[in-house]
Amino acid sequence: MRLKSKKKQFGIGAIIMIVLIVMVLALLFKKAADYLDMQYKIMSHPLQYESAIESGAIKNDVDKYLVYAMVKTESSFNPKSESNVGARGLMQIMEDTFDWLKMKQGSENDEFSGMYDPEKNVEYGTYYIGYLIRYFEGDRKCAVAAYHAGISSVESWLKNPECSRDGFALDVIPKSDTAHYVDKIYKAYDTYIMLYEQEKK
Repeated sequence: MRLKSKKKQFGIGAIIMIVLIVMVLALLFKKAADYLDMQYKIMSHPLQYESAIESGAIKNDVDKYLVYAMVKTESSFNPKSESNVGARGLMQIMEDTFDWLKMKQGSENDEFSGMYDPEKNVEYGTYYIGYLIRYFEGDRKCAVAAYHAGISSVESWLKNPECSRDGFALDVIPKSDTAHYVDKIYKAYDTYIMLYEQEKK
């Protein structure tokens, strides 16, 4: 009887030990996974071209993390990026948009080839998103949607009660690629805030 009792106690102790080991390993695995996830986010959401982006954001009264999110989404920080429709540089400026912006800024001597230059591209891109935010009375969702689809498209959506209940904010973006674009910008923005702003608190 005594031998059976000892065996039973040993069996229970071994089970408890195994459970504890599994719990410790699970905790270590979670910490390692969280660390790797954080490192991936830092690598995929860098703070490149800080001087150009942050000075452009300040000059045009735009949240710098919104600009970082746009650059990441538009070009993945590749200044030589060019889309299949001809948009160029870090913030993917189209030629017709460039021509309109250079008139607005009084920069008649600038050439579209300059959109491959990171500082010049960000100068134009931050001016444009700042203009759009003011145009839509501070509504960043409308501004970001207009950056992708154009002002006239967003204005038509705001007039549609199926897209906007009040005519000022978008409840639904009916164009799927623009809706996807806006979603990507906001997700990238949230990640930038999490990585670089919350760490200050």
